[in-house]
Amino acid sequence: MGDTGWEIVFAIAMVGIVGAVIVFVVGLASKAWQPRVGTNAAIAGDPASQAVTLLEDVAAAQRDVSDRQRTMIEELAQVRQRLTAIEALLREVG
Repeated sequence: MGDTGWEIVFAIAMVGIVGAVIVFVVGLASKAWQPRVGTNAAIAGDPASQAVTLLEDVAAAQRDVSDRQRTMIEELAQVRQRLTAIEALLREVG
């Protein structure tokens, strides 16, 4: 074989090696990714984990409502004080 023949053989061998490396890397990546996807799917489909997530969401919502109620009570107390001051002023004037 001449130089051109060996160059073709070498090019074909390199393409084969590069292809094999790509297939190997993709195979490793898919096997590494598969347990994560399976675990997330199992968690998403597990009724117990859904219940725990729902309970955590409810608890957070209750804390938020409690904080807002506390704020409203404080603001209402301030409005009552101002109203009492206005009533006293009106009694003095009227």
